[in-house]
Amino acid sequence: WDNLFNMFGGAKGEAMDDAMNGAALDGDIYYDKVEEEDIVADFLETYNPSEIAPTPDGTAGNVDNSSVEVTDNQVEGVSEGDRFKRSHTHIFYLDIYGVLKVYTIEGLDSKEINSLNIAANVEEESALTEKICNVTVKEMFLSSDAKTLTLIVTFNSVEDSTLYTGIINYDVSDPENIQNRAIVTMSGDYLSARFIDGKLLVMSSQTINEEALYTSGKVSFGEEETYLPCISEANGELKVFDEEDIIIPENTSRLCYTNVTVLDGMTLESLGEKAMFSHSTDAYVTRDRIYLTSVWAQM
Repeated sequence: WDNLFNMFGGAKGEAMDDAMNGAALDGDIYYDKVEEEDIVADFLETYNPSEIAPTPDGTAGNVDNSSVEVTDNQVEGVSEGDRFKRSHTHIFYLDIYGVLKVYTIEGLDSKEINSLNIAANVEEESALTEKICNVTVKEMFLSSDAKTLTLIVTFNSVEDSTLYTGIINYDVSDPENIQNRAIVTMSGDYLSARFIDGKLLVMSSQTINEEALYTSGKVSFGEEETYLPCISEANGELKVFDEEDIIIPENTSRLCYTNVTVLDGMTLESLGEKAMFSHSTDAYVTRDRIYLTSVWAQM
């Protein structure tokens, strides 16, 4: 972002930052619709690889294709998601409508070569056995070899409006022919994600629907999926977190979980999961630790 900001400078640089990162307001993301398409176009026209494309050893110049970090990450070695990712040869951009657009980087000869409606694709390819709706595209990650694009989305179950977070891997080794590689679903609303050493760490905030726990006026714990954290298996069925992976603190006051899942960045195979009961939606991630906050009232 520093390189891009310096290229545009002043108001244009600020507009880019606003358009690409958005501003959170009441849970929704708003963008400068007038500026954002112009920003991508301006970048493609003025981009000079020899000036700002860093190689793996930190020098400039033309190298074999790989991802180029454009996100202002908070912790070194811990990659964060964004709506704008790029390699040495292509830009991957999520627009305000949830459409993934792919551009070549060739100065004035740059052009859009592909687009994919993520919401429609997820509804068609969802790993869940039930129908889904209200797909919202959040952000994405690009692998170091620029061949795998991982997108984070949220959606609801049509049957009972339960909220889920979806993680989808796309094969973008041929940007003109993007292919689905894998998809995983976990309980709760998307909180945040980080990419560390080939592993994807995904966090969600799950609030329990109290009404779903009652049958004929009595508390019923017949369907674990209604009150326990879950993650999808290969066949699309939801698997409840193991009991030892659900942590209950001494003080609890909320019917909610903060769920943490570690996935293989290439296959999205689950490498482990934990759920913290009665925790808030605040989290901070370093290379080897996750810090979460818990809030309760002393009665």
